[in-house]
Amino acid sequence: MKKIILIGIILVSGLLIWSTEIKDPLWLKAVELKRAALNTYPSQTTYISQTKDKKGNIDQEETIILSHSNKEGEIINSLVKAFNSEGDLSEDDDSVKRYLSMEVISDDLGFFRTETSEEFQLKRLADESISGTTYAKYEVRETSQKDNKTIESEGYVWLDKETGLPLKMSLEVDPDQMVVKELKIDTYYSLSPSGFLQTDKVETNIIISLVFKKMYITQIMTRDNYQKLN
Repeated sequence: MKKIILIGIILVSGLLIWSTEIKDPLWLKAVELKRAALNTYPSQTTYISQTKDKKGNIDQEETIILSHSNKEGEIINSLVKAFNSEGDLSEDDDSVKRYLSMEVISDDLGFFRTETSEEFQLKRLADESISGTTYAKYEVRETSQKDNKTIESEGYVWLDKETGLPLKMSLEVDPDQMVVKELKIDTYYSLSPSGFLQTDKVETNIIISLVFKKMYITQIMTRDNYQKLN
């Protein structure tokens, strides 16, 4: 009989919560890369939001470019340029204000965890070749709560077989919302010039079903040159 190591068995409100330590050495390398990148921030972020028709043609598009600087431990977001299909945008526009107020510091391990549990599962699959390079492929599943709603996410992570450097994470999310019919998130990683794991690009594709039509939305965020906050 295989021995399963259970860690952190906690009795909370009559519920038994279990967790199992992850032993996969390659996955743990990825976790350490992510951990070393905590409290880092990008020098620049570009946000692109597109609304498309069912054939993929762009009806509306908005681009917002921000720079980020460290002022005595506080990250200052500054507008570089913003425009949409109708012309230039200023700091007074609602969409620009929203992005200017967003935190850009990397302070969460996200899916790169050291334990599995009822809320998070990890499984190594067969290796997969991408653009001529063979990567280790993992299946991930997560169940979380937000605003009293259950959000279920599942997908795949590809790691470099030697270093554990993540190449990509591809997720499908069930946000538990009536109007959102499909939500897919693709995240791409690399090492910054400073040697930190950085999120190069996050592409989110959403299908919203309204009474008389469907909306197809693509949101693309790109970031570069991550720096350590401290």
